[in-house]
Amino acid sequence: LSLSLSLSWSVRLSISVSTPWICVFCVLGCFLTQLASTSAITNCSGCGVDRTLDNYGSGWVKGYTFQDRVTFGDVVTNEHITIGYVSSQAHAQQGFQDEGIIGLGFEALAEYSIPMSSSVIVSQAGVANMYAFYLTSDGSNGSILTFGGYDEGLLNNASISYTAVETTPFSSGNAYGYWTVSMSEFSLGHTFSGSGLLTIVDSGTSLIIIPYTYLQKIIDDLITNDAAEYCQYSSTLLICPGATDLDGFPDLTIRFPKYGYPGNDTVLTLTARQYFVTYYTRGIKNYQLGIDGTSSSQCILGDVVMRAYYTLFDKENYRVGFAGAGSAFSKNSGGGYDDNVPLSWIVAAAVFVAVLIGLGAWLCLRRRPAPQIVYSPQSNHYYMEPGASIRHNLAQPVDDNDTI
Repeated sequence: LSLSLSLSWSVRLSISVSTPWICVFCVLGCFLTQLASTSAITNCSGCGVDRTLDNYGSGWVKGYTFQDRVTFGDVVTNEHITIGYVSSQAHAQQGFQDEGIIGLGFEALAEYSIPMSSSVIVSQAGVANMYAFYLTSDGSNGSILTFGGYDEGLLNNASISYTAVETTPFSSGNAYGYWTVSMSEFSLGHTFSGSGLLTIVDSGTSLIIIPYTYLQKIIDDLITNDAAEYCQYSSTLLICPGATDLDGFPDLTIRFPKYGYPGNDTVLTLTARQYFVTYYTRGIKNYQLGIDGTSSSQCILGDVVMRAYYTLFDKENYRVGFAGAGSAFSKNSGGGYDDNVPLSWIVAAAVFVAVLIGLGAWLCLRRRPAPQIVYSPQSNHYYMEPGASIRHNLAQPVDDNDTI
């Protein structure tokens, strides 16, 4: 038996967090600022304890802790669970689209919530302490989290290959905290290999995160491909127009030691259509490399990988499994987000083009030469004539070292 939930509500289920924030279903974003005036907190005990709740990579959150029973599907916890209620947050967190975080990491990560709500749920339901994530390839509704096992229908006859979870240092000694595995190889044009490159598998991270030194070499290799002819890049960013033939880029290969089979590997392979993220700017389609850099020596495999592979987190056996050979995980399914342009965007783009044509005609009538903007990949500079201007339309800010 297993409990399956359709993730239609706006909640982040984070493998790298263990303490649930706000009634489990309301965290960053509404954080009880909405729930506090409703009956969402019932039979609350220990409310109003002021704390610094947590520090994330993107900023801090502060607020209160309280205790309440948690309803998850048809299961209601018999005991009260400690939950965080956020009253203030860093500026970077204010754009967080999800309304909550449910922690699915190990107990060593929990600041206040022990036992964890997820552990209580599986214990009461009498199912295995295991979670399986199915994420739709295009970011649309239909993603599924399964408690207590995995869904055979989602496997679609694919085999599961596991790798062991590693302990990491904590103040009390080594313990299981994050879902950390030992990556033996990361290859994308440039190959990085070694024994024990610690890597966190995390549903709470959107992209793949690797050390900056690795990322720079990978981008240097990718831009030598013919497919990258019209792409823009820096040492940490690669953006390509929507007309780019992504099939011209090499596959990404990730290897781990295979659980229970010494000398063998668990191998993940992602095509460029999976490791590039699709996004739109004013209705214009672009691709961004779904790999970012970090100054840390640890790597993170986020949603970019989990959209390509059905991912299983087995707490009872301390292992992570990947399944991706079935048609549900077609290598042509595409990474990132929805490739279908909404009609409203098409209309907006048409209006925008019409305005540009009118502006061009006006400039011609004035007999003024169009300002020239020239980009030099060698120096990563834009050179412009007087009167020219550039509008920044990148998916994220360029590095401080980039010059425009």
